[in-house]
Amino acid sequence: MKDAAAAVCVCDQADQLAAEVATERSKAQQLEAERSGLERQNKELRAKLDEMELQQKARLKASQQAFDSKVANLEEQLDAEMRLVVISSTTRQ
Repeated sequence: MKDAAAAVCVCDQADQLAAEVATERSKAQQLEAERSGLERQNKELRAKLDEMELQQKARLKASQQAFDSKVANLEEQLDAEMRLVVISSTTRQ
């Protein structure tokens, strides 16, 4: 009778361990699926960030070119006005 009770106890333990293993496998699969999803999301966000950085660089370059053009135009206007000032001051003398 002791042997039968011990056998039942061993079977119960084996069943319990099998259930625990199944639970752990399920958790591991769930975590793996979450990890894969996060990796995919990370990759998408990195690609989006790269694209946004490229767009920002293009906008910055365009703004810099517009600024440089404006400065050159103002310098030309200043030079023209300075020539007029020189001409008008020499004609007054």
